[in-house]
Parts: sequence; structure tokens; C-alpha cells
Amino acid sequence: MSIWRYGDECPWPSRDLLESPKCPYCERGTRTFSSATEPGATRHDQVHTCSRCGWWGLARTQTIFGGSYTTIQFLGASAHLKNLLLDDLDQPIEEVRRYMLARFDARKTIHPRLLEETVASVYRDLGWKVLLTSYSNDGGVDVVLHGSGDTLTGIRVRGRVGVQVKRSKKPIEAEQIRALTGALVQGRYTRGIFVTTERFRSGALKAAERSKQVGYPIHLIDAPKLYDALELTSRARYRSFRDWQASNSPSELHSIRGDEVMYSP
Repeated sequence: MSIWRYGDECPWPSRDLLESPKCPYCERGTRTFSSATEPGATRHDQVHTCSRCGWWGLARTQTIFGGSYTTIQFLGASAHLKNLLLDDLDQPIEEVRRYMLARFDARKTIHPRLLEETVASVYRDLGWKVLLTSYSNDGGVDVVLHGSGDTLTGIRVRGRVGVQVKRSKKPIEAEQIRALTGALVQGRYTRGIFVTTERFRSGALKAAERSKQVGYPIHLIDAPKLYDALELTSRARYRSFRDWQASNSPSELHSIRGDEVMYSP
């Protein structure tokens, strides 16, 4: 399964799209791979790929010899983002992570449990042993981390860490931080992490500082830090033209520029 689709239902790519140095979805700079060109070859392919979200665009230069003239065609194809259903708990987590990198605004509509599983997978990639708690009765902690690893704030710690994951359309308040502090005390955690799809109000920042002063540090992960974490732990999709070709073989390309005709003397 992939978050990207290609076929007749996709819009034709434009010249600007295929020649842009940035991904049209997450705006990261793309990498360019070319097919091996032999002397006298009549076709040259160049593919632009995004290692962050997996988008790709293919530009092809094709030479056709016809008696007294030569025609050079410029063709192209590109991937388009599917409408991934983020309320479907059966969606593969790796695809959910890629989709959120391409469309981070989707974080506001993702199923809360799917968000918890996504955050758990990020921490697993950072070296933690991860336990996802019961969805309906979690005691204020959604993910439990064991061992040692990064907290996504530049701090590496050890111990038993309780993580609260909150899909929200409003900034996090102080009461929500205090509730997590209580859950840490009751669950005998060494510290906590609060991950949200929004931001923290000033009162929440102060509440986290007070929790630290009484021996229960809480690391705060807002929406920008969550996005950085998804990018940090994402795996490069393509490393060469052959790597891309192994997964993609567009059979139909469309004209992206007018043909150039060169007449022989």
C-alpha cells in the first residue's frame, strides 16, 4: 500500500512542477536521479524524489529520428497524494507517518488512537521499548516508555516514562498538564511527555515547570516538534534511480513542453 497514486485519474504534471527544486506537498528540497545514458541513447529519464514524504516526479527527454528532421519530446508523470482515511485504525502506521509529513494539517482529523500508535512508533524508532495502554481506560497515560532514548527535546533519559498524546484543535491548558502530573505520581513514573497536535498556553508551560520542581519533569512536544519528530525518524524512500524504478513504472507519460524539431541540412 502507498499514500501515492499514479494513473489516468491523476492531473497531468506541469513543466513548473517537474522543474521545481521543492516537493509540492511538504516543500522539502527534492533529490534528482537520472537513468544511465549510453552513447546514442534516444531516451533520458530524470526523476525528482522527496525523501521526507515520498513524492516523485518524472521528466523524460525522448529523441525521434525521422528522415530529414529530428523531434525531441519532453514528457512527464508525477505521483499524487491519496485521500488517506485517518479515522481507519487499520491504516499502516508507516503510511500514516508519510501522509502526515505530506499533509500535516491532517493531524487535526486523525483518529486519537491512530495518533497514539503513530507517536508510539516514533519513540520506538528512537530506541525506547514501547507499550501502548488501553484506549478506553489508560489512567491518563497513553504510551509507556521503558529503557532509554530521546525525549524529542534534545534530552536523552532513562527510566519509565508516561506519555500523554492529545489530538486537539485548541491550545493545551494548565489543567491538562496537572492531570498528567497526577497520573505520573499514581503510576510511579520517573517523568512524563505531553504530545499535542496544537500548542501550549503559558499556563501549561508554568504547570510543567512546577511539576519538574516537585520531581516529575514533563517534556512538552507541540505541533512543530511533532512534525520534526516524524521527519527525524522517517526512512529515505529512494536512494537511486533504480531504487525508484523498482517501485514505480508509469506506463503513460504526457507532454509537458512543446516538441522541438531540428531539421537536417
